[in-house]
Amino acid sequence: MPWDIPGHHDNDTIRVPSWVSQKDALPTVSITETAKHSLYRLMSAPQNSLSPLYNILSSNKRKKQQKLNPNTKYDKFQDDDFLAAQQTIKEVLAQDPRSTHKRGTETESVYSFVLGKINIEFSIINNEVLVEDVKAINLDEYQYIDGIPLIGTNEEK
Repeated sequence: MPWDIPGHHDNDTIRVPSWVSQKDALPTVSITETAKHSLYRLMSAPQNSLSPLYNILSSNKRKKQQKLNPNTKYDKFQDDDFLAAQQTIKEVLAQDPRSTHKRGTETESVYSFVLGKINIEFSIINNEVLVEDVKAINLDEYQYIDGIPLIGTNEEK
């Protein structure tokens, strides 16, 4: 196939819809302390809401690490997977996941998106994103269409 050959499209201009090329990345994303504590609690629970992608060290693994590195104090909020989960949330929100007609606008609204089995609530003020809360969701309570849960509908059950 000619389009599989490297260089085939070098002289072609690729056209994309305006919403794809729209410069709408948000420069600052912050997570409140309340949201950080909620995220940590949900990730360290036996039913980790972000497993298997992000797994906080269990107390047994922390003890083993402490034996290997006795001079290193473990700070739960510096756990690699906890920091990586926060970074993922920030990167998603920096791209403004709201609908295209709301991007670039500010309202008093609180928006949300789902990552794993958590619902992340955020607001946008002065072109800055603030993660206000992180809550567990039970995906078994929702109706599914083609394997996708319909979250945010008024008729979840």
